[in-house]
Formats: sequence, structure tokens, C-alpha cells
Amino acid sequence: MSSQPTSFSIVLSKTYVDILNKLMKIMKICQRSHLLIFQENESYRINMMDLNVIVHIKSDESHINFQSEELAITNLEFFLKYLSAVEYGTPSSSIGCSTEISTKGKSYESFVFKGKHATYRMAVASLTTFIPKYDRKVLSDRTKDPLKLVAQFYLDKDDVNRLENDIKLSGNTELFSLMVDNGEITIYMRGLQNEQVTKIMDPLKTKVFGDYTTKDSPTEDPFRIFPSRFFKYMSNFGCDFDVEVRVSQNDSGSTVAIKAYGKIESVDGVPIDILVGTQESSAAVVTNSFEIIE
Repeated sequence: MSSQPTSFSIVLSKTYVDILNKLMKIMKICQRSHLLIFQENESYRINMMDLNVIVHIKSDESHINFQSEELAITNLEFFLKYLSAVEYGTPSSSIGCSTEISTKGKSYESFVFKGKHATYRMAVASLTTFIPKYDRKVLSDRTKDPLKLVAQFYLDKDDVNRLENDIKLSGNTELFSLMVDNGEITIYMRGLQNEQVTKIMDPLKTKVFGDYTTKDSPTEDPFRIFPSRFFKYMSNFGCDFDVEVRVSQNDSGSTVAIKAYGKIESVDGVPIDILVGTQESSAAVVTNSFEIIE
């Protein structure tokens, strides 16, 4: 860690620990263990990139507080196991970070978990483990997004769970396709054994702006392809999401991005903001022949 005191305490709310447990399930899918929690603009943030999907978590000091620029966690699963071992949240438990000297004179920087029955230490991760442009990325405010907003749809947590189940029913497909036309947003999932799920998003929860359509270009496929992990990761948080479809235009054509905004309500602090985002991959279009039955 950089520019931090030798020793400081870490305070986590019950809601924040619960979100870390949900995030750990996502990290197991993308086979990642290390995690960076950093401070930016008076907020605490987590940014996790998995191929073409980003998960961003933003909270304030009512849920997490520490006097350092960042917490560099080597293994989130074990970090959470130590929290459980000291029964974190009880009066006899605490977490901190300390630079200490061993009996052989070596210096170690560790997370220190203290409980009624034992004290546990876990090494702090080296910052070289993380890639700043991914792990420390600060996303633009939703109201200042430079991409053009072309459509919007709302998913309650039951909608998200159904979409996650649809992925399973289509052979756990790695990809889904989105098409916007005639004021409708349609999701297609196509499995390797020709399973197919077709879902028209609820028109009462859908807005398409300026008659936008993905069918307006003779050189671009109207079925825009995205990783299905986008919905899988959303389903782990158990909340509603407001989903925006945005477009970036350049000389070679347009790129469609999808950004889902959710909030985790809490009795022990203000809501925690969740963003799950992805953008279409031209490589997926080339390497996967995505044909559908309409």
C-alpha cells in the first residue's frame, strides 16, 4: 500500500460484508481471488474487470472506513473466512492493518483479525498485483456519460433471476444478442445444441429514444452480441436494475454498450451503488456465427 500509516483500523458494516460475499461468488466464476478497495472523491470503490464485463461498487463511510488510500486483499475468500472466524460484528472482534516486526527482525504488512478465541494475520497484497487502469478505474457519473442514450429498460430482481435461468435453459450459453427495433428490445440466447430463448422486454418497463434501431445500418449486424456473464453477475446482487443502452459512433461504425445500475438498500447506512456494464465485442461477431430463429 502507498502513503499509509503504519497501523490503522478497518470498519465494515454488515451490509458491506454481505456484498463482499456476493462479489466473491462472481470472482470464483472469473477465477480471480485478489481485490482492491480504494478511496476516490470521498467514496470507497471496487472495480473488477472480467473480459468484457465490469462490476463497480461504490459506497460511503457508513459502510466501510479506513485511513489509507486502498486495501489490497490477496485472497477475498480467506479474508471473509477470517471475518467469520473472529465473529466480526461482535464486541470482541476487530480488523486492522499493521506493519509489524517478526522475532527474526523481518517487517510484515498484514491484515490483523482479532476475536475472542484467536488472532489471525493475512498478508497484504502487493500493489503490483493490480492493474491501475482496470482495478482503480473511476467510471464517469451516470449523468455525464459521454455515450448516447438510445434505450432503457427496468429489471426487478425477479426479472434478473429469470434471465439468469434463461442462460441455463439455453445450454449455459456464453453469449446473448440484443436487438432494438420498432420501439421494442429483444434478447436472444442461442445454445450449442440449438436451444434458443427469445425474450421481448416488458413494454411497460421499456423506453426507446428517437426511434433508435439496430437495423438501420446495412453493414452492421442488427443482433448485437454481448457476454451472458452480464446477467449472471447482476443476479448475484439480488436487487433491481435500471439498464441503459448507449451507443458510441465512430468512422468505422457504432458500438453498443449496456450499463445496469442497481442499489443495495441498507438499515445500517445509505444505499450502496452497483454498476454492471459491458459492450459488444466485434471479435465475438467474427468467431461466433450467431444465427437465430425469429
